[in-house]
Amino acid sequence: MGDFVNWSESADERRRLWGVLIFLFLGALAGGLLLVHAPLYAPVLPLVATVLVVGTAAIAFHRIPNTSNEGALITSLAGTKNPTHAQ
Repeated sequence: MGDFVNWSESADERRRLWGVLIFLFLGALAGGLLLVHAPLYAPVLPLVATVLVVGTAAIAFHRIPNTSNEGALITSLAGTKNPTHAQ
């Protein structure tokens, strides 16, 4: 419990925490409304949310340059020559 008492939060951490709590509530509200008013569509909501999250992450992480040397290992395991990998 001492970690929670002495936990120093930055403004970014507080904003992120509030965002998580708000969207957790909104997700539960949307799920409840779907179960009450549209029970046939309720099972589709998690699938749609997952597709949206994976798509958003793919777009966001595609913009980050790859600085690791994993590509050289993969291409060497595949039997192709990688000009950036010293052999």
